[in-house]
Amino acid sequence: MPLIQGRQYLWEIKMLSSIHGTDVVVGIGTAHVDLAAHSRKFIALLGNDAESWGYSYKGDIIHGGSREPYGPTFGKGSIVGVHLNMWTGTLEFYLNRQRLGVAFKIPKNQILFPMICSTMGNSAVRLVTTMSWAASLELTCLQSISSMPSLSDIPGLKAIWGRTFWWQQATEIKKKSEEPQSTEANYELEIISSGEEEQEKILRTRKVVRSITRRRQYAKLYY
Repeated sequence: MPLIQGRQYLWEIKMLSSIHGTDVVVGIGTAHVDLAAHSRKFIALLGNDAESWGYSYKGDIIHGGSREPYGPTFGKGSIVGVHLNMWTGTLEFYLNRQRLGVAFKIPKNQILFPMICSTMGNSAVRLVTTMSWAASLELTCLQSISSMPSLSDIPGLKAIWGRTFWWQQATEIKKKSEEPQSTEANYELEIISSGEEEQEKILRTRKVVRSITRRRQYAKLYY
């Protein structure tokens, strides 16, 4: 079944066997991926054309035949998560429930399917998580709030996230190319974040959270 436009999807795949060889790639593809193009070659199927996007066990992301450094390598026992937002067209990956950041911007109105490929014989994987949500104001607000640590202690917010929206609060793994900022830079960022504009943003977000909580309470009372 193709993924539905306007929804967000999250699925996780656990690697059950040792990984070695040419490639093992997790990702997505359109209905136009040529599944027989490399049937006689040890080449990763995903990412070698314009119709598929993938995250390799070597730590690279692949699309259109090009590879770019992206995240850590993964192997036996690793859990690779895939988060596809069909509303915004963003594709990002998780490794052991740690966020790796947005990997691709996918053109909208594509007919997409979850995919995985391996050039290694006797590969074994297991689908351990599948979730999806319709695009909504509530979900967008929760995603915005998750990037504001100062709001994480709002009463009732942790219950709303619960086990379902853990991926919004997952810690993002720093890329290898990212260098830590100097003490002066960190101090400057703290001053900026405590400005009036940030405080107004926090107050507006708190109002939205209270509104969401009240709607949930009314729903329980009347339904």
